[in-house]
Amino acid sequence: VSTAKNITEQRLIEESLRRSEERYRELFDTTSELIQVITPEGRFLFVNRAWRESLGYSEEEIENLLFENIFHPDNALHRNTLLHRVLAGEEINHLETSFVTKDGRKLLIEGSVKCRFEEGIPKNITCFFHDVTERRHMETERLHLMTILEESLNEIYVFDSATLRFQYVNQAARRNLGYSLEKLTTLTPIELKTEYNEQSFRAMVQPLLDHNKQQLVFE
Repeated sequence: VSTAKNITEQRLIEESLRRSEERYRELFDTTSELIQVITPEGRFLFVNRAWRESLGYSEEEIENLLFENIFHPDNALHRNTLLHRVLAGEEINHLETSFVTKDGRKLLIEGSVKCRFEEGIPKNITCFFHDVTERRHMETERLHLMTILEESLNEIYVFDSATLRFQYVNQAARRNLGYSLEKLTTLTPIELKTEYNEQSFRAMVQPLLDHNKQQLVFE
């Protein structure tokens, strides 16, 4: 009777654990974060749907994949240092590195990494990542555009349509006017073009705000 009872209790425990695992899997599969759990040796125990979709692997392929396989070759040394730090007990709250997808694309990621220990022995490493590839590309393009504007020989002025205060004035314009950018952000076009007052200047630019014209040409 005792043996039968123990077997029943064990089955109930296993069923409870299985249901708990299924709930966690469903929860992890609804997030946009890239979640992975690996062994200290780098074998994958779990990856969520966002992870698989971003890196292009199926669940079956994950079984034969190692953590080192997804690190971009440029970051091989970074990978080894990362694992050493985590297995030494360090919790990394902000990580920036790059992965390589199945089809060879470079994936820029940010996230956190933590190792779970049992009686001082590392059991598994949990990672939560965000794919920041598109954001980084946009930041690079924005920086490139700002460099073009700043180095242009044409004078470029950007001002707020509500307050009329300058938001940006490029180098050529600042050099011609003799003002710093800090000073110009306290001024408006009216203070540079004294033949206009606020009423006449707003009337002139109103067709742009109403989308009746795409540009105004004036001296």
